[in-house]
Amino acid sequence: MKKTVYLSILLGTSVLATLGRVYSTFLAKWKDLSNHLTGDAELDTLMLEVASVTKKQYSFATSHLSKALVITMVATLLISLFYLIRKDKKAIYVYLGYLALTLVKSIYHFIVSDSVAKLYSDQEMRSIVQAEAKFSLASTVILLIVYLIIIFVNNRRGSSLALKSSSGIDL
Repeated sequence: MKKTVYLSILLGTSVLATLGRVYSTFLAKWKDLSNHLTGDAELDTLMLEVASVTKKQYSFATSHLSKALVITMVATLLISLFYLIRKDKKAIYVYLGYLALTLVKSIYHFIVSDSVAKLYSDQEMRSIVQAEAKFSLASTVILLIVYLIIIFVNNRRGSSLALKSSSGIDL
């Protein structure tokens, strides 16, 4: 594995994204919104509904499954970094595992957001939350496709050069 700059950049951006996941899963605190009532019945109903939805989102974000996924993602990034430092080709395969875990985490987030959206009584709020979940999943899938193309192009180029130089018989 000669060229590792592209993998270092991809790994660096993944570390930044995973740090955000670690914060939201392990370090974020719950702030109760239900005691901020205004006196307006319609507004207070909306505030209580938002507080209920936010509490449910927080419980899903800090669930055991979410924590296990984030811990596994951190471990795969560390293992990939270890192999990258050693310039071992296993770094790419471990990083592909990280990308698969990212897709699983995004699908989990989509499913949770869709179920949480059903807690809203207002159809407009429900559709906004569902649209946000769809946009988030689509963005993640597009970004993963870009990452996979970068990995494929850099490794395809290296392997095709190696095949061209080692194939054939010199006379």
